[in-house]
This record gives sequence, C-alpha cells and structure tokens, in this order.
Amino acid sequence: MLVLGAAGGIGLSAIEVGKAIGATVVAAVSSEEKAVAAKAAGADRTLVYGRGPFDRDQSKALAQAFKDAVGPNGADVIYDPVGGDYTEPALRSIAWEGRY
Repeated sequence: MLVLGAAGGIGLSAIEVGKAIGATVVAAVSSEEKAVAAKAAGADRTLVYGRGPFDRDQSKALAQAFKDAVGPNGADVIYDPVGGDYTEPALRSIAWEGRY
C-alpha cells in the first residue's frame, strides 16, 4: 500500500488502516520530519518526495521512486489525498488490477 501525504491526519489514519488489514505500507512524505511521524504511526518504509510542480523528467523520476519503494509488482492500493502533480507518478507505480 502506497500512502501519499502520509504524515497528515488522513495519511496517518490510512497507515493505521493499512497495517490493521495486514498491508505493507510505504509512506510517501515531503520531509524527513514527516517520515519520522509516518514511521511512528506504523509505516514499514518511507519515501521523501520533492515538491511540485514537476516537469516531465521529474515526474518520471518520482514514478520510478514510487516503483522502487513498492516493489517490482507495483502497489496493490494507492491512497492519495494529495493529488495534483503526484497522481500520475503514483498511478504509474500501481499493480495490475490495483486500486487507487
């Protein structure tokens, strides 16, 4: 499960729900301080992403970072309360028949 904006109130709740249902949770956040909060909430891994807006190369790099974080099969579930420039890279890391 990939959770974007994982250190916000909704993101922290998503981490807890993901862990409660047995998911491996990758928390994507915008700073190291937020990564610490996401880990404290139970995230298995964290990924610190840059701030948008992104050009095409930055978007591709973020998609690759998401893919690397969630593993070769992609994310089965992506929870994205952030949207905007982060949506396309997240969708590029989704598993076959994954849910967004």
